[in-house]
Amino acid sequence: MALRQYIDHLEHANSLYSLVHESFELYYHQHRGVTQADMNMMVVMHRSRGQDSLADALSQVLLLGEGSSTLVVNPHDSPHTELSKMLVVYARRDNQTYDVLVAKASQKKRIAPEKIACAVGGSLAVGGLGAVILTAASVQNPLSWGLGVAGTLATASAGKAAYDYGGTMENVVAGYICKELLDMGMIKLFHDHIVMV
Repeated sequence: MALRQYIDHLEHANSLYSLVHESFELYYHQHRGVTQADMNMMVVMHRSRGQDSLADALSQVLLLGEGSSTLVVNPHDSPHTELSKMLVVYARRDNQTYDVLVAKASQKKRIAPEKIACAVGGSLAVGGLGAVILTAASVQNPLSWGLGVAGTLATASAGKAAYDYGGTMENVVAGYICKELLDMGMIKLFHDHIVMV
């Protein structure tokens, strides 16, 4: 479900009408032949790199059974501009050690200057075209009318950008993580469960 939601979101977010750009970033690391003692060393390693949230997530993982997956939502998110999630997946090997996959992804948004430039350029072009048409129709002050139209459209574009940026982002980070790890062949989905490959 998260994967489908992510794909649907991409189709909407990349719309010509959106003046906001969303980007995604993925960090992942795969460890093979891991024991519970190794997990403690991984916690120390990630904490020493300043990745406290990831270290905290790993400190909660107990390597038991055949395998498992855990998805952690970063409590320090700002749903306005940045979201992040962490995923830990592990699977037992024949020698009773585990393969562990750790992934952290973030979703960020920013105003897209290239789209703003297009919107303002389009506003000026429409205003200029309006001035030419009004000149041909012998209307008084066609340049003033054209500038008025251009100014109104540019203001509307700025309002649209502020509205788009001010809205809460749809949280599709889990779907992004799954899609990227699936595409790399590191996981597969089996009956709505994440399984290491």
